[in-house]
Amino acid sequence: MFLSKLFLLLFLFSTSLLNASLVLTDKFKKYDNFTLQYLYDENASLTIENVLKINFTQTIPSQFTQGYKYGNAWFKIKILNNSNNEDYVLFFTESIWSTLSLYTQKDSLWVVQENGLSIPPEERSIKDNFPAFHLHIPKGEVKTLYLKANTIASQIGEFQVYTKNEFFRPNRITLTEWYTIYAFVLFAFILLNLYNSFVTKERIYLYYVGYVFIYIVFTFMHSGLYLSMGFTGWQEGLHVLGILTLFALLQFSIEFLDLKSNYPLMKKVFHYLSVVSIIFAFLLAQNIPYATISSNIFFSAVLILIVYVAIKLFKEGFNGAKYYLIALMLYLPSMAIMAMNFNTLLANTDITRYTFLGGAFLEVFVFTLILTNRYRTVNNEKMIAQHALIQEQNKNEEHLKSEIEKQTQHLQEANLSLTKQTKELQETKELLIIEARTDMLSGLYNRRYFYEASQKSFYTAMRYKQELSLLMIDIDLFKNINDTFGHIFGDKIIRIIANIIKKSVRVSDTVARYGGEEYIVLLPQSDKEDASKLAQRIRIEVEQENISTDISKNSNVTISVGVAQLDKENDIEIEQTIQRCDKALYQAKESGRNQVCVL
Repeated sequence: MFLSKLFLLLFLFSTSLLNASLVLTDKFKKYDNFTLQYLYDENASLTIENVLKINFTQTIPSQFTQGYKYGNAWFKIKILNNSNNEDYVLFFTESIWSTLSLYTQKDSLWVVQENGLSIPPEERSIKDNFPAFHLHIPKGEVKTLYLKANTIASQIGEFQVYTKNEFFRPNRITLTEWYTIYAFVLFAFILLNLYNSFVTKERIYLYYVGYVFIYIVFTFMHSGLYLSMGFTGWQEGLHVLGILTLFALLQFSIEFLDLKSNYPLMKKVFHYLSVVSIIFAFLLAQNIPYATISSNIFFSAVLILIVYVAIKLFKEGFNGAKYYLIALMLYLPSMAIMAMNFNTLLANTDITRYTFLGGAFLEVFVFTLILTNRYRTVNNEKMIAQHALIQEQNKNEEHLKSEIEKQTQHLQEANLSLTKQTKELQETKELLIIEARTDMLSGLYNRRYFYEASQKSFYTAMRYKQELSLLMIDIDLFKNINDTFGHIFGDKIIRIIANIIKKSVRVSDTVARYGGEEYIVLLPQSDKEDASKLAQRIRIEVEQENISTDISKNSNVTISVGVAQLDKENDIEIEQTIQRCDKALYQAKESGRNQVCVL
């Protein structure tokens, strides 16, 4: 009897596990890679009672794109809670859905948490600019969630599940905060162009300021930040702002490409297209049927025309078109990726969804550099013209000399101001480069930079027949340390060991954080004997650092090290050396940890 009951319990548990879309455990605080079931209600007529009788036949990933559909979307998620937590938050990464309501069953009744643009943040169960829902799932139970959603934009987004503590963690950076930082960085470029406009009195800067400003507003709407400012949800807003961005780009292009002189016919065409853009903005604001699809086609066609005109002028010898094309080519590929993502031609990933932000930033950055240089040129031309006028009007040599000195001083001051601005932009660029190659926690190089450096060292060693060795270092029992003392203590250990490694290596060596608790060291012109000695010194210094944890038998934090040397006869790429080094590290850990293994 006991065995039959046990078998029945195991059968019920395994059945629940197989039917669940997501299984919650104590191992993770955030879940963003699971599946859910999807049902499209083209006529937007189904109720929750109807949906319960329908078999969901389509399974989609939690990060999905279903393209432009104007009916209702129904999502079904089954969650099995095998953790000790019972309170979670279901989060959705897009703020632009008109409605997104969660249906959960409680005591045979359906409880509805309404969300989306139609619901102000202060009226939502979780006051966030993005849709978020409270979930209470008792331990060992399966909860089935139904979500009813609608949007006039593409049905795109990602569902994520957080533990309640993780979601409301004070130092967690939210999507809204990332968008806000991004917008304020772009606003700095607006200030610079406003200054250039004030100095030169040229309207081209104002056109570009308008272009960037509209894009910043687009970003604020995309992040839902405008909702927290008290504005009501405007589901057509993103499309309207998108087409207004095209209007501003057309006006800016007329001035930048000097179409009045270089291509008068196309200047008229661009003005007509600007009027059509305003018309489309009005139609989109009124949510006229098929206006979205039509405006997308119009937008794409105009961008192609703009590129064509720039290429034509470049071939005809207009040098400014070259810089225009450089800036535009930084932006258009990322926009094309986003458009294909929205239209299901590309899968929805973080790269395809957010690449346009990086492309837009690069475009704004490059155009600002170009326009700032233009300001310098224009300012110099003005100064030369003033100087010539003074020479012509003043016959008195002393007066002429005084005026020349005065104008020269003004020119030096203007050049000094421009030099300062250029230096600030260069410092910003250098800071971005440092951030792109540095692991912010440990202060070491990150894995991407290490890959580039190791490739260069590999080819140098092969070409000049030099020795090259690698160390791969792993903190012993680091997961237990994190679980016992928390991630703050674990981060501290990562930094301490990073500093020990940095102090132990040469200036010519490259140290990077390879993974969560892994480091990797590139040792040019070193054989495995020298590398092994260095590894032992680092291992001993870490052990003697006396970072007490009581996790390992000797109570101090220790490391295991794998050592490998480049095989110039058989290695055809650095990855083979890295793999041997990783294998050596594995052997070191398998042999008891706190030791060095050489392959």
